Amino acid sequence: MNNSTTHQDAGQVLLAFLQKSFQTSQVTGNSVLAGLAVGLGGSLLLFVGFCLVRPHNARVYAPKPAPSPVLSAHPTAWLRRIFAPGDRELADALGLDAVVYLQFVALCRNVFVVGTVLAGAVVVPINIVYNLRAVNSAGAATPARSDYFFLTTPTLLRGAPMGAHVAVTWAIDFVACWFVWTHTARIVALRQRRMRQAARAGTLYMRIVMVTEIPRRYMSDTGLARLVAKAAAFQLSCSAADIVTSIESVWVGRDVTKLAQLAYKHDGIVFRLEKILAKYLRDPDNLPLHRPIYKTAGGAKVDAIDHFFTKLNRVERQLVDAQRAVDANRCLPYGFICFRSAKACHEFARTMEKRRRGHLYPELASRPEDIIWDNIVLTRVERHSKQVWGDFLFVCLVVGWIVPNAFMGTFLSQLSRMGVLWPAFGRFIDAYPVAFSLLQGALSPAVTALVFLILPMLMRRLIQWQGKVTRHEREVDVTKRLYTFFVFNNLFVFTTFSIVWGVVTTLLTLRGEQDSQLSLHQVFAQLDLAEQVAQAVLGASSFWVMYVLRVNLGAVLDLLQLTTLVYQEFQRRFRSPTPRETAEWESAERRFNFASYYNWLLFYATIGFAFAVVQPLVLPVLAIYFGLDVIYKRYSLLYVFTTKAESDGKYWPFLVNALLFAVGFGNVAVLSIIWVQGGWRITIWLTPLLPLLLVFKVILWRVFHGTFHYYEAETTEELPRNSVQGPSGESSCETVNIDGASLDKGPGDKKSFSSLTSSRSITTASTFTNSTHSEPSLAKKYENPALTHQLLTPTVFSKAETALVAAGLSDGRAYDVRVDFVDAETHRVTGRFEHHNEFRDVDLRSVRSCGSITSLQR
Repeated sequence: MNNSTTHQDAGQVLLAFLQKSFQTSQVTGNSVLAGLAVGLGGSLLLFVGFCLVRPHNARVYAPKPAPSPVLSAHPTAWLRRIFAPGDRELADALGLDAVVYLQFVALCRNVFVVGTVLAGAVVVPINIVYNLRAVNSAGAATPARSDYFFLTTPTLLRGAPMGAHVAVTWAIDFVACWFVWTHTARIVALRQRRMRQAARAGTLYMRIVMVTEIPRRYMSDTGLARLVAKAAAFQLSCSAADIVTSIESVWVGRDVTKLAQLAYKHDGIVFRLEKILAKYLRDPDNLPLHRPIYKTAGGAKVDAIDHFFTKLNRVERQLVDAQRAVDANRCLPYGFICFRSAKACHEFARTMEKRRRGHLYPELASRPEDIIWDNIVLTRVERHSKQVWGDFLFVCLVVGWIVPNAFMGTFLSQLSRMGVLWPAFGRFIDAYPVAFSLLQGALSPAVTALVFLILPMLMRRLIQWQGKVTRHEREVDVTKRLYTFFVFNNLFVFTTFSIVWGVVTTLLTLRGEQDSQLSLHQVFAQLDLAEQVAQAVLGASSFWVMYVLRVNLGAVLDLLQLTTLVYQEFQRRFRSPTPRETAEWESAERRFNFASYYNWLLFYATIGFAFAVVQPLVLPVLAIYFGLDVIYKRYSLLYVFTTKAESDGKYWPFLVNALLFAVGFGNVAVLSIIWVQGGWRITIWLTPLLPLLLVFKVILWRVFHGTFHYYEAETTEELPRNSVQGPSGESSCETVNIDGASLDKGPGDKKSFSSLTSSRSITTASTFTNSTHSEPSLAKKYENPALTHQLLTPTVFSKAETALVAAGLSDGRAYDVRVDFVDAETHRVTGRFEHHNEFRDVDLRSVRSCGSITSLQR
């Protein structure tokens, strides 16, 4: 009996703790001042620390080479330099993806600066005046006058005064839409400028259309050209010659068997071997008595160096066999069409987007480094199936995270609660208070950081498994998933969970009353859901103000790159870094994680729009954050980070959609307050906002969609590449031969099918590679990178050269040995240690011109 009572009491305590984890306590004005002092004061101290430390740690704070201007050692020199280049100079130096990020932060800054002025001039005075009057009539004026944080909210307002909040909501929506429009026009102008530059230069990717899911009967170079001709004749309502004569070459992907997997496996073994050699040869003059030991999957202990060298040698032999197995005639269901001009390419892609049907699925090709080659071969059925299962797993993760989120909010914030339910832990708290304080201070941020680190990686793997063809599409989906996850779990659930808990508790209470004969209408009247929603939104506003106060501190910490700085120093002093790792630390710039940064920007913006008129203090705090972030990220993108795969600003449409969703989400939050405290006559003025946002989205899409995605030729019409000019400047006759039918084009004549002999044929993979163009050919540029992947060579520092030979690697070994010696200062290869003279460099290029297979020599 006592045990059951104890379990029942523990269960009730746990339920009470879980309920409190989603409840927010009211924050006083003094708490806000303290949070503001800590946030801004700490940010200022860290900022000064960055200015002092930056000149002495160039490998962390300025690893990027030119074109970024070299900074002087003056602590504030970077502030003068980062604002010197304009948008066009930044686009040329950094790429459009970096400019799009800065433009989006500037857009959010502008919106919240104007919102701060509107709320400060209209909403805050009305809230203060009417809150004082309401409290005065209740005879409790003193608490309200002392709590100016409470006075700025519309908690005690009723009736007509709420009309001012409706007017400010309309104004903020208009301001947001205005800045979205102006910044979109700016991004479109930058994209058109970039595309015109590329078109003038004849850049290859500007003239390429990618085709996926090619039917088997068209799975060849000439077959793909024939498929395009049919699409032109039967789908585009024009002569096939109009399209075919503008095509320069076609290339259908070739099957590379297992080359890619083996190449990545090879490099992974090299990384592992380098770590073992670095640890073993850390002090070449005093080598350890025993060689490193590796435990295999079967449990056997073997010599680690022997094991990985043998494994490396075996994989290289497998690469030879796989390379010989590549057949240039085994085509895959994807290909690329190269047009003679960027204008013809983009016109074809735009027309096919409007009339996409049949067996042709073309789209403008991305840069080769942006393509995920393992996914490009998937069919729509395979991709759709993976999408369904991936979306299902994501929904399960989002909904299932509510439970661990509740436990984390309950116990990580106050570990002492675990002592109530776990007596042994309670005794530990009493016995070791200092250790408990350290655990309390370190565990919560460590677990939170670990979750935020793992979550993007998990999303990225899931979305790549779902079959995204390009990296920028994958990163956009990662941002979308992260944003959905954060808004649902950290904003929506946090705000409404207390409502759900109260409703369930009330329903259980009513059901437990045996004499209760309440009707459904009476039950809902007792629940009063609208009032609960309004109070939940008002109650949560105080928490989110304190939350965003800490955001500025995090922005400066990101600028400081403390994690990178501490990690590199720790590795350098206490571990044995490999030459490759050391070179990367010294000279290699870091990749900018667009997905994570965009997720935080959108999440903070959603908080701002949701509580703009509920708690206007959130607006100036976010305005300061976005204003400072423009400065911090401008420096980081100029001197620290690079873009891994440039997409030329294709993130922008998603960012606009997400921001408009955030505005609409904020309108719904405001409507829940106005409905309860202002009545339906005032609330009705908010109802047009959501439809108007949808109308604005449609107009924005119609005006900018075409000019954003497709190149529009300049006033002077672009000349086709390789057009043959006659003496008078007119084009001479061109014909394209496809399966015996010639397409004839005469100067001034109508394009039509003809049986004349072809004077020029569409270039296929076998002939186009012999082109005299200075730029790499289509077949060479867009072939699978596994064919040209440069295999890594194990490296050690030059000081270990003698010790490596003395270690016995050159005698009696059944494997080839090749190790590069690298200078510790210049990171250049100073020599090579080789065993077995028959060893040669591995070349993975198998498909050469004319489709021949070059054997890989050993």
